[in-house]
Amino acid sequence: MIIYSLNIRGGGKRVKRRRIGFNIQKGRADIAFIQETKLNAFHHKYAEELWGNDLVEWSHMEAVGASGGILTMWKKDFFSLLYSFRGEGFLGVCVEKDNTRIYFVNIYASCDHNIRMASWKKLVDLKRKSVAGMWCLGGDFNIVSSLEERVGISNKNYKREIEGFNEFIVDMDLVDPPTIGGKFTWSNKSDSALSRLDRFLLSNSFVDVWKVEGQSIGERDVSDHAPIWIKDNKRDWGPKPFRFNNLWFSHEEFFNFVEVEWKKLEVKGRGDYCLVEKLRAIKNKIRIWNKEIFGWIDLNIEEAGKEMHFLDNKFAHFAGNVPEAIVLQRSKAAIDFWNNLYKKEGYLRLKSRQLWLSDGDSNTHFFHNSLKARRRRNALCSLSSNRGVLENVVEIKDYVHDFLSLFLMKTLREGRLLGIWV
Repeated sequence: MIIYSLNIRGGGKRVKRRRIGFNIQKGRADIAFIQETKLNAFHHKYAEELWGNDLVEWSHMEAVGASGGILTMWKKDFFSLLYSFRGEGFLGVCVEKDNTRIYFVNIYASCDHNIRMASWKKLVDLKRKSVAGMWCLGGDFNIVSSLEERVGISNKNYKREIEGFNEFIVDMDLVDPPTIGGKFTWSNKSDSALSRLDRFLLSNSFVDVWKVEGQSIGERDVSDHAPIWIKDNKRDWGPKPFRFNNLWFSHEEFFNFVEVEWKKLEVKGRGDYCLVEKLRAIKNKIRIWNKEIFGWIDLNIEEAGKEMHFLDNKFAHFAGNVPEAIVLQRSKAAIDFWNNLYKKEGYLRLKSRQLWLSDGDSNTHFFHNSLKARRRRNALCSLSSNRGVLENVVEIKDYVHDFLSLFLMKTLREGRLLGIWV
């Protein structure tokens, strides 16, 4: 799924509409959020020019006088439209795609703080009352989320507004994916003032399903705002690399398992060849062992919890004279429950690289979010090169391979590798 968003600062000029349509088609957008159309009426020919062809459907909220106007367009038959909704500063559509409900909300927030806060409150209430589903908010929010997102403008009067905006993001349970290709989305004519007013805010479920790693900031041309893009990252990078888990050391069978499996391996040849092949083989053995031991943690927690609940109910039938065997059984279930709970906590802490507990009983949710945020930061979505911006997996792999080959050839010609003369 590819989503495009731009504040166009007026859509009355045909030449501007055609340029936007060209960019939408070039980027192969499935959905487009357009803000500030400044149009009191919207015609099909406008949609064709803005989209680039006639295979488009749309929802439009008219401008008030000579300002405002919000337009959401999407590829025909891309999803099933259930209903649309609107409010001060936003236009939304509730759709169904692949048997999943998704709420797309196009934002053009007011410059007035009080009106903006009222819009945030209405959206929060709307989400709480709506049927569960994924959420995608995008557009011109007319506010930044931190002081670092504004340059050349005094921030002393914006701190309260920034806090209100961040509270809205938390209340909506949304994430702000990292930016790619730039930091600011708006500038004045002289480029002396820069701000990040435009963004996408996504629910965790949307990020997970569509593998969103970031939001791209494009080049400004027909507006003083830059277009922003959301692109899914459902690309096959090949086999996942092997990563060692320090939690394995805490398992009493790990060292014995590795020793036994290592001795079973029989490889003939030179010493270095044997070592490489045995390491490759033991990695596969450890992967299987890890899945068997740690891959069922959630299931083990649930089973142990049910066992404890069952035995607790059984205690009532013995009127205080509980057989020792049942007491021992309850004790074993409790030990299994807590052992697996600590394993899960340690596993999440390790994967998220957070070595402290800062949120008390809610740390599992905290670690999950930390892990997802780290993955988004480390994701490779595109690569800038002398061949241009590469996004295709094969192109990126080929470029990296060619670069490393040239680097190694040059290094070997100079007679040194990693600072060591050879």
